[in-house]
Amino acid sequence: MKILTIQGSHRKGNTLAATNAFIEAMKAKSDQEIEVETVYVKDLDLTMCTSCHQCFMQGEDRCTEQDKLKETISKMQRADMWILTSPVYALQVSALMKNWIDHMAYYFHRPTFHDKYAVVLTTTAGAAHVSTAKYLKSVLESWGVGQVDLVPLRLLAIQWTDVSPKIHETIERAAGKSLKTLARGITCKPTAYRLFAFRMFQQMSLVSPQSADGVYWRQQGLATKHWFVEEDNPLWGRVISGFAKMIAKRAIKDEAN
Repeated sequence: MKILTIQGSHRKGNTLAATNAFIEAMKAKSDQEIEVETVYVKDLDLTMCTSCHQCFMQGEDRCTEQDKLKETISKMQRADMWILTSPVYALQVSALMKNWIDHMAYYFHRPTFHDKYAVVLTTTAGAAHVSTAKYLKSVLESWGVGQVDLVPLRLLAIQWTDVSPKIHETIERAAGKSLKTLARGITCKPTAYRLFAFRMFQQMSLVSPQSADGVYWRQQGLATKHWFVEEDNPLWGRVISGFAKMIAKRAIKDEAN
């Protein structure tokens, strides 16, 4: 089993310690060999995203930072599981993590990772660990990630050696849950929000078939599907799909005007 951790902290402190404890708990509970790779976002040395829109309009290769991201993306594609981590800074993810997300924003338009499983791990001494984890989950689901679990940790401590036994128990339970999820296999189920986003970007891509979005949706065979995988299309799904199509057409019309 291959696990990729993506560390969004400037320091190798509590967030890394919590990640290592999670991985060690998985290793102790698993009968499989677990191989771990770690990407430290700070070591990618990314400049700040300037919202030039080149990745959206012309393709991600037009991004001036793409060479710094290609190896990480390749590791994401090869891994069975990701652990995306961030400390809470001012009630949100770190600036490092946010900038990395901004540089990967084309995946909102071209969702890709529907066969992947991810765990979001956030740490704080005080507050916003849950809301920050939920934000990262929404990002990953918007990128198409099949299943995402949360491990938000309020440490109530500055040093890892001072955290309570309850934190270690929480990590142990989360590690066991992740192993069970991987054993069952990843199922990418549509929620109302995810289906709406999928169909809206799909419809927008059909209007510009030569754009980076249009080429992606067509090449991946997604241009005519109602979801990543074939399954029943219930009434609520058809209603959401119709609404998404209407919004997409309106957005395209407004942009043309």
